[in-house]
This record gives sequence, structure tokens and C-alpha cells, in this order.
Amino acid sequence: MTRTMLKLMSGCLILVSVVFMTPATVAATDLAPFFGNFIGQSLDTEGVGVSKRDFNVTIEPVGKRGFELSWRTFTYRSDGTVKKKDYSIQFRATDREGIYSSAEKKDMFGAMVPSDPMKGESYLWARITGQRLTVYGFVVTDEGGYEMQVYHRTLTESGMDLEFTRQREDGVFRRITGVLRRVEE
Repeated sequence: MTRTMLKLMSGCLILVSVVFMTPATVAATDLAPFFGNFIGQSLDTEGVGVSKRDFNVTIEPVGKRGFELSWRTFTYRSDGTVKKKDYSIQFRATDREGIYSSAEKKDMFGAMVPSDPMKGESYLWARITGQRLTVYGFVVTDEGGYEMQVYHRTLTESGMDLEFTRQREDGVFRRITGVLRRVEE
């Protein structure tokens, strides 16, 4: 064999060994366990003006690698009135395993895109680690500081546990925990 052929063959052997020694690509995050309908209530509330709440949560697939998270919160005020808020956000898989970007509004071409925190809008993203789905909401305040909301939804045998925190740069000022059970519709 010629010297050039030997170099070519040894280069191929190195390439083959690198390919086979590289760890396999991580499998896509399994979203299926999170899909369904959940209802529940707050167990513990911390912070000024925080009161008892009931929750309805629905998580369903969108496309091959995304999901839509919808939730309704009923807040029971001290004056006996009930405040109801509805939210619905789509999340799409990113190139990073277990991390999802929000798609909550349409751009001028009709494509779903994230909000802009520099315009006072909340930028949202989600992360799945094991049995926990975490949604982060970040906004730049009018003063240039920040506010962060974090929703941990952890799957349990009967449904999911919820832990919500709201914080500013000077610390956490609201915390709510709750339990939701899975329901069939």
C-alpha cells in the first residue's frame, strides 16, 4: 500500500471510532405523562393579599414536539367575591432537550412567537426535568428591574403538586402551593 492510502485508512479508522464512541443522542422528552385535565386548590399561601384559590389545568399536545398549557384560577377575596382568570400558552420544543419556548402571540405574518420583555410583556419558557414541568415568566419592570414568576407542576400518583413563586430582585413576595388531581373528561 502506498503511504497516502495508509493515511487515508487510518483517518477513516479514527473517524469510525469517534462516531461509535460518541454517546447516543438523548431521546426526546416524553410529554405524554403531563397530558390531561387536573383540578385542585391551594394548600398554603404566603404574601400580602394572597388568598385561597382553586385551579383547573389542561395540558395537551400541539404538533409532534409541543404542548399547550391552559389554566383557570379562581381567587376567593375577603369581601366574598370571586375573581376568575384564564390563561393559555403554547410551547414548542427547542434544540435543547427538555426546554420549550413559548408561542403566545402572532407576529405580522401570523406565526406564533414569544412576547417581548423589553415591551413590558412576560417572556415565558418551560422546562421538563423528570416528573416536573416548570414554567418561568420573566418581565422587565418600568424601572428596569425584573419580576419572575415560577410555576412548578410535579406529577404525582393522583395528579400533580403545584408550587408558585413570584419574586422581584429584592426577593420572593408571594408563594402558593397546591394539589391537583387528574380528572377524566
